[in-house]
Amino acid sequence: MRRLAQGSSGPSQGPHLQANPVRDAPAACGARRDIVDPMAKSHLLRVAERVAPALRRMGLGPLIDRSAARFSGQLGSTTTAFEGFSIETAEIGHLYYLRDLVDGGHDRYFRELFTAAIPDGGTVLEAGAHIGVMTLFAARAAGPTGRVITFEPNSGTLPVLQRNVDANGFRDRVEIVPLGLSDERADLTFYVSGGGETSSLHDPGTASHTITISTVPGDEWLTTDTRIDVVKLDIEGNEVRALRGLERTLRGAGPNLTVFAECNPDMLARAGHTPADLVAALEACDLTVRWIDDESESVRELAEGLPADGYVNFICTRPERR
Repeated sequence: MRRLAQGSSGPSQGPHLQANPVRDAPAACGARRDIVDPMAKSHLLRVAERVAPALRRMGLGPLIDRSAARFSGQLGSTTTAFEGFSIETAEIGHLYYLRDLVDGGHDRYFRELFTAAIPDGGTVLEAGAHIGVMTLFAARAAGPTGRVITFEPNSGTLPVLQRNVDANGFRDRVEIVPLGLSDERADLTFYVSGGGETSSLHDPGTASHTITISTVPGDEWLTTDTRIDVVKLDIEGNEVRALRGLERTLRGAGPNLTVFAECNPDMLARAGHTPADLVAALEACDLTVRWIDDESESVRELAEGLPADGYVNFICTRPERR
């Protein structure tokens, strides 16, 4: 999910979580935790934020990320109250992302549609959890008898994700899977950028460093009797491959299935795909694709045309629910 400033517990279903490195991680994890107003704490960064987009366009993204990582140690970890949740941010990049939500209202309409689609007691599949903001909204909407299965392969954000789930009392209904969703089992290079929300399996050109992650097809990881109600895919260009690996699960889902998928043309291109490929992959799962117009707060047909930059979130339902 792109940042405006620049304009992933139920019972385990396989062996993958038997030694989950983030489960029961120490709360500190080597970082100082300060429960203060992070917006005041980040005031020093406002000037840097104004020039960061231009510097990134000049190819200086890695320098910005390295500088942010060094300064993060001075800021420590912070906790912010947002929409009834307590959300920890462990570095500057996380703070930028959260400020977009708190101050700028970023993704507000998307959150409304996303939570409205989740039935009480439902099951949500999320790919690309980052620090867990949308994970928390999903867990609250699903209720005590619901379930959220979230895939997040970035080892740098996994401990923060786990702590946010635990701090908000959702450990019993959120299962964190430290893998990436794709169409094959593989160990692949993962390009880490900024605070992690724009990190990708496909080089975005702004990565500060790389790590190796493991991927898995959702159809192989999920049991055949898992019925998914809502899916959220925000994996920076790997959506087409994730959908190919989820075809059995999505075709087997009920008539009320709703899929939310990010369409980022630049990252899709880096993965060798186009927005048309993404639409085709969604339609192959017996879904009708529309897009979310955040500006007008409406859901629009593809025939109406996408914004000039093509960057939108798709909302997809069964044809009979149009």
